[in-house]
Amino acid sequence: MSKDEQQTLLEELSTSILNDMCYCIRAGKVPADWNGVELRQWFAEKAKAATLASFPQEQPERWKSYSNTVLTCNL
Repeated sequence: MSKDEQQTLLEELSTSILNDMCYCIRAGKVPADWNGVELRQWFAEKAKAATLASFPQEQPERWKSYSNTVLTCNL
């Protein structure tokens, strides 16, 4: 995947998460007293839910390589 394709994928994914969260805020579903702590946690959980949940189980070697890269490259 090219760098431009990687960036486009991340932009589309984050925009989708952002749009969903903003909809929930506008719809009054998010407590008014939530600040950066809750909103950051919510964003992280939404991002995690958007991942391929089967990735670690179905592709253990790829998962191991991914985990090693994230750790060693401080990503």
